[in-house]
Amino acid sequence: MNRKIYPVILSGGSGSRLWPLSREKSPKQFIPLLNDKNLLQNTCMRFHDKDLFHAPVIVCNEDHRFQVAESLRNLELNAGAIILEPCARNTAPAITLAALAVMEEDEGGVMLVSPSDHYISNFSEITDIMQSFNVEDDWLYAFGIKPESAKIGYKLRQEKSTGKCVH
Repeated sequence: MNRKIYPVILSGGSGSRLWPLSREKSPKQFIPLLNDKNLLQNTCMRFHDKDLFHAPVIVCNEDHRFQVAESLRNLELNAGAIILEPCARNTAPAITLAALAVMEEDEGGVMLVSPSDHYISNFSEITDIMQSFNVEDDWLYAFGIKPESAKIGYKLRQEKSTGKCVH
């Protein structure tokens, strides 16, 4: 790959998954679980290779803007952009906002979208794979764990009072 990649880091979340450590005002991406850095900082550090990556674009809730800025300041890292969502709207709208920001700077920009709270033990292997990409082919590449069986992410249940399906 000859072109630099725009890392897009999704730093959203309601703070409900690791309660009581994680709270609405301080969700898990701001907690140091693996080492002395929080999960957002560990994610940002994956993109340290300036020959391969632009400064990260971070999408976060407006309520977390100061925690994101402080996390970056502690790493002495500048973001390419910090995009503030006024309220959570899930993954697709967050990626869309980031894509629009990248396109504004570089119409043909290549993005790598990463959650801020995932642990990746061997990121150098992923960067080696990315360097072999032919980004001119307009493909969408997805990284993940090889599934062992089919699973759905959400279980829907029907509310008795309204008849509406909820997650």
